[in-house]
Amino acid sequence: MTHLRKGEIESFLAGRSSQEDRDRLLKHLLTRCEWCLRLFKNLAVPLMEDEPWAHAEEVPENAYDAPLARAAAGASRFAIRWRMNPSGWQEPGLSSIGLEDSARDFHSGRRRRSMAGHCAKLF
Repeated sequence: MTHLRKGEIESFLAGRSSQEDRDRLLKHLLTRCEWCLRLFKNLAVPLMEDEPWAHAEEVPENAYDAPLARAAAGASRFAIRWRMNPSGWQEPGLSSIGLEDSARDFHSGRRRRSMAGHCAKLF
């Protein structure tokens, strides 16, 4: 495979690349081509300096433990309520975004839909 051109990388970073070009670029970068990785980094770093997250303080790994534990506990409580209430698909959160039918079908086992199908309804 030939090396990536500067214009290809700039188009990718600007979001102007076609799906085919993006796939090819990413596939090439995953080969760990040093020349192209260096070019990519040199073009990407100046763009990222304007992003607020680029200047954020580093967060220690253990800072994620408590929020993830709270999320897991909340999901566990929801699962218990869901099992106790067979019509749990009528929860306000699901009906407010139009997922009640999908949730009922999924819960009853009549139709197993992919997560992508559920997510598509959100957007």
